[in-house]
Formats: sequence, structure tokens, C-alpha cells
Amino acid sequence: MINNERDFEDIIKLIIIGNEGVGKSNFLYRFVEGEFCPVHKITVGFDFKSKICYIPKLKKKVKFQIWDTAGTEKYLSININLFQRVQGIILMYDIGDKKSFDDLEKWMEIVKELGNGIPLILIGNKIDRDLKNERKISKEKGEEFASNNNITFFESSGKNGINVEESFICLGEKIIKNNFSYGKGEKRYIISKDKTCNNNIKKKKCC
Repeated sequence: MINNERDFEDIIKLIIIGNEGVGKSNFLYRFVEGEFCPVHKITVGFDFKSKICYIPKLKKKVKFQIWDTAGTEKYLSININLFQRVQGIILMYDIGDKKSFDDLEKWMEIVKELGNGIPLILIGNKIDRDLKNERKISKEKGEEFASNNNITFFESSGKNGINVEESFICLGEKIIKNNFSYGKGEKRYIISKDKTCNNNIKKKKCC
């Protein structure tokens, strides 16, 4: 993990989606700050954080730029616009909230409509609920949903830090290996190498 170096090779832009209350903000806060925030305000519209991180398998240092989205219908139109700016998606549900799992189909419809084959991983969050016997969705159900949709699956805990960094690293690997990034007017995806972090997307010949 790298927190204080400014140099990096690629920019990877991600969005975290899922119902309100599944733990998206704390999951992101844990990744960026390395801590759990017990009191967290509900996200209004979207929030944004970034972090430079090393991907060991690819021997690359990248800058993750991550949008944390509100999970309510009220802000859905705002969140949809963000799909045009990202290279990867984290779809999240709460293992103690059956509705958040049932609504994955709704989120997948949005992803399939707007994502254009964008890399995606599924997160069953709040596995710390197991300690309180609050689990409603078994790990097997999460694995089945992921398998049926051909996506990678993790169970995680933003509170305890379980599989948080691993999830981002995994998605980063998928994006870089497939040379994914959104370019204006294009149907394919190319990793951005613009270190000024502006809106210009630079093409590269090889990843």
C-alpha cells in the first residue's frame, strides 16, 4: 500500500453502487484512510476520494479515483451520469439486508445498459454481522449470483478491514489487463495516463 508518493503510472476511475445503507462509504473510507468511521453521514448524490496504490501482480503503481454514490432512487439520475466517467464498478449489498441483495438485479440492469462490458466485482459487505448472528444472505447465494453474472465475488467488512484492499486490487488488475477506460465518443475503454487528473483521456498503444 502506498499513501504518500505522487508518482504513478495509470489512473483508474471507479464507482461504488448499491442500495443505501450497505456500507459503501465506510468501505471506501477504510480503503483510503485505513480506518473505520463509526459515525458516517448518508451520502447525498455522490462523494469522491482517491488513493495511490501498488498492484503487486502487475508491478504497477496506480491512482484510484473513486466515486461513492447514494443508493436512493432520488439520486439515481446523478449516479447514472458517472458511468460515463469510470473504468470499473463495485456493486455492493449488505449480507444482513435481504432487500439490498434482491435489488442487485435492478443494479445489474443499469450496469448492462450503461456499462458497455465494463469490469465489475460484487461485494457482500458487513460480514462482521456474523458475530451478531445477523446474516440474512449466505455466502453461497452471493457466489451463485456472481457466477450467474460471470463476475468476481468477495465478502468484506469495512468495519474490520476484511477484503477491502483486496477488492480494489482485484478490480484494478482486471481493468489494466483488459486495457479498459472510457474515451469520449468511443465504445472501448483505455486506461488514462493523465497525471494532472483532468478530464482529458490519453490513449496508449499497449497496457
